Amino acid sequence: MGAGQFQRQQCWRPERISQVINKEAVSVDRANFLATHAPLNDIRYAGQTSSTSEDGFLNELVSRSASNLHTFAVVQGIPGTGKSHLIRWLKERYSASNAERHSDDVVLLIERAYSSLRGTLLQIIDSGVFDTEALTEQVEKLRGATETLSERALSDEILDHLKIATYEMHIREADRPPTRISQNLEEFLLDPVVRRQLKRPSGPIDRLVRFLREGTASGLSRDEMPGFEPDDVKFPVDVLNEIKKDGNSHAKLLADALHLQTPLRQQLARFLNHLLNYAVGHATRLTSDDLKQIFNDLRRQLRSQGRSLTLFIEDITAFTGIDAGLIDVLATQHTGEANREFCRLLSVVGVTDSYYHDRFPDNLKERITHRLTLNAQRTGQAQSRSDLLETPEAAADLVARYLNAMRVSQDSLASWLHSDARLSTLPNACVSCVYRAPCHASFGYIDLVPDHPMEDLRVGLYPFNPSAVWQMYQQLDPTKVSQTPRSLLTSIVEQVLQIHGPRLADGRFPPPAKEMGSDIRAPRLVKPTQENIISQQGGGNAERIKSLVLFWGDGTVDAGTISDRQEIGGLPEGVFTAFGLPMIHGEAMTGPIEGGFSMTGGDSTSVVTVSTTLDGASKAGATATENLRDEKPKPVRSKLLEAIQAWHSDERLQLHEQIIDWLGDQIEAAYDWEAYGISRSQVDEKIRRRWLAIDGQAGTCMPGALVFPRSQQLYLALLALVYLREDPWAPTPELTAIHLTSLSAWLRASQERIINFVTQPVADEPVPAPLLEILLLDGLAWTCLAGELEPEHLSAGPLLRRVIADCREGIPWDKRIVEAGESHSSVWGALMRRLDTARITEARGYLLQALNRPQGGSNSVRWIDAANALSAMERFLAKDWQWPTGKLPARTDDKVWLCAASLYNDLQDVFEPALVDDQRRLKEKLSKMRTLIGKDSLEAVFKAIQQLLANLGGTKWRTTSSGARI
Repeated sequence: MGAGQFQRQQCWRPERISQVINKEAVSVDRANFLATHAPLNDIRYAGQTSSTSEDGFLNELVSRSASNLHTFAVVQGIPGTGKSHLIRWLKERYSASNAERHSDDVVLLIERAYSSLRGTLLQIIDSGVFDTEALTEQVEKLRGATETLSERALSDEILDHLKIATYEMHIREADRPPTRISQNLEEFLLDPVVRRQLKRPSGPIDRLVRFLREGTASGLSRDEMPGFEPDDVKFPVDVLNEIKKDGNSHAKLLADALHLQTPLRQQLARFLNHLLNYAVGHATRLTSDDLKQIFNDLRRQLRSQGRSLTLFIEDITAFTGIDAGLIDVLATQHTGEANREFCRLLSVVGVTDSYYHDRFPDNLKERITHRLTLNAQRTGQAQSRSDLLETPEAAADLVARYLNAMRVSQDSLASWLHSDARLSTLPNACVSCVYRAPCHASFGYIDLVPDHPMEDLRVGLYPFNPSAVWQMYQQLDPTKVSQTPRSLLTSIVEQVLQIHGPRLADGRFPPPAKEMGSDIRAPRLVKPTQENIISQQGGGNAERIKSLVLFWGDGTVDAGTISDRQEIGGLPEGVFTAFGLPMIHGEAMTGPIEGGFSMTGGDSTSVVTVSTTLDGASKAGATATENLRDEKPKPVRSKLLEAIQAWHSDERLQLHEQIIDWLGDQIEAAYDWEAYGISRSQVDEKIRRRWLAIDGQAGTCMPGALVFPRSQQLYLALLALVYLREDPWAPTPELTAIHLTSLSAWLRASQERIINFVTQPVADEPVPAPLLEILLLDGLAWTCLAGELEPEHLSAGPLLRRVIADCREGIPWDKRIVEAGESHSSVWGALMRRLDTARITEARGYLLQALNRPQGGSNSVRWIDAANALSAMERFLAKDWQWPTGKLPARTDDKVWLCAASLYNDLQDVFEPALVDDQRRLKEKLSKMRTLIGKDSLEAVFKAIQQLLANLGGTKWRTTSSGARI
């Protein structure tokens, strides 16, 4: 591949990722640490508005040391904010300053990598600060504690001393537990079943012992302070039963109460944690007082030698169990009558917020000389985040330094460290890279020394850019991680490079937005309807292109030109090419882009501009100059589009009523319902909000409703639907065509399900005939029962006309029953009365609507679908008037089908018996007539009748007084 083809390049060394990004700052190789260190220029003093920088604080420490002033500094922050990083940097620079000043201070760093109590004690022993004959006893005390920590009986020792602490420790009134606990706790801790439960794997004593012995290797959270939790003393029912059976009375009473009362469990856990320091100290044979005495002896020894002591302690939890003694040591000055025998002590110790508020002795807080915090509080939120990454520039600067360290070899950095370790001579892989120019132009860079920018000190951000770093950082899920330097490095840089970096070569980078990282939420497009543009123009690369514009770009696919350079979503073609992606056309914007995200330009310094997107996130990109351009005008945000985007992100679909109404309109207009024998009334009944639902919508849906499954195709269709109905931005023919294509694709894919749903009254239950045929059969039956069929009606056309005439005439069924009684048997009339009069009236209307072909917006029946109706009639006549066998399903909320099927089932019950009975009656009359006729021919009989009628016509009649005519 030539130098001009910057595409699918992996410029970092995969094996260097884990070497450079180490969760333990003090465990990182010194060369890697210094190479990746990003200056901390805004460190706040807790509770104050003033701030300092790392250099300023270092100078303060050096100055206080030179002035022989006691210093007790606390660096406070939530886990991951950079406490350990700052403390290690201070130690490195303080030691260098010591050497330059020829100071003889004893400098000791308590590393986080040894954050078990045992490891911490071994580290102190191995440091050599106690390697004098005068301190032999103190060293042996420390060694004895480390051996005790290795013994198997430590768990029982801690429980024993917890019990002893209940009566040996002086407890302040405010810390005393309720009587229910105090009167039963000693015996409770003696009970064998209780002790076994507390020592169970992952139980409170097991967690504590593992932390004391192994620290971070124990599997506990790196910043977790081991102790009792309320649920630790809520025992399972089988354990309670065992205590009731074999335990002592005090254990039974307290265990039962703890099982039922949450506040009591909280009070006991808090009280036991109050006793832990005593128990751990006595179990390990190294109490807080012992530690205090050991360090006091060390300070006396150093004072006698004219030396001072400086302690850099990354995390106070490394002294779990004896931390109270350590704090007392750090707070003790070297002045005053009682303390003159001690050397000057300068200390910097890292503490978490929870430790400072819950465990740090109140009476010693006022003796802290410096309290710095690395937290920044979000406005209106309780969640803290790191104060070190408040700007896109800071985040990009940090990431670039780590990327550079991953691109160069460990040997190169080691040589740099051993030469002068100056930032101006730091190895930079970008200097010798043949792709440097297109890479920096497309992805941006940072200056290692901003005040003195030099070409050889520019470090590229590839495969990120400023926008990608900032957007991913902003999209970290606060329910999983806080926004800190640690989470930026581990949840973003490490995950993206380790998991997705190898996919660059085969054209699978970047991954879809939802797969970017387990802690990274997928942002949303600024203009949701542009999803369809990405889908149509991107084809098989659509998801990758969407991810690219969401993270690397400005969240749109707006097309425009900046300085004669074509950009899509603020990204030049070089970004697309580098990832092996086609540069789509995007959505053409009128006029120049008013705030795109160009990466670099000319020889000017790369800086970052932030444009706040409509969903609250921030997008960042580097501009060509230091003159930041105005933000893009924000499009009107549709609440429906926001609801659809949230639903696409696996949230519940809000405002679904309006969306379903619009979707129903599209479905109703999309299909040739006549071709499927589906009437207008069926469509009106089934294609409406009551019967349609979307998977994941808020609230419930109607039983038996047609639920459209959540899918990418439906998502695109809904976006298109809202765009076409609301048109929040100026429409373009191309964009309209794209949306129509997406909507049509979903309608085609869903056609079979929708048609089946409309024709089937019960989901997935086929019917013997279409609704139109059922209604026509109903009409034939009731018209026949009403005596409206004549011999000339026995073909399809006349039959259809007669049935339609009956529906239009609308003669009440009660009147039809009376009329039928004049020419049919009483059984016929009785059977007709079994039919529901109201249902026949409804069915007449439904049949007319089923045949109706309305014109314009009117539903008046003026034109009917004769072709379908005649075909149905002919099929029925071809079967010699045989009805389909079996009953029709009538348990449905579809009122049209319910009416037609119920009437059909009723007619099945009465129609054939009525015909059979009428046939019997006619046969009886015919039989009587034959008896009267005798052997005469029919011709002779009718001639005689005609003669009789003629004779009667000439007769004069009169009426008698009785009313008879003679």
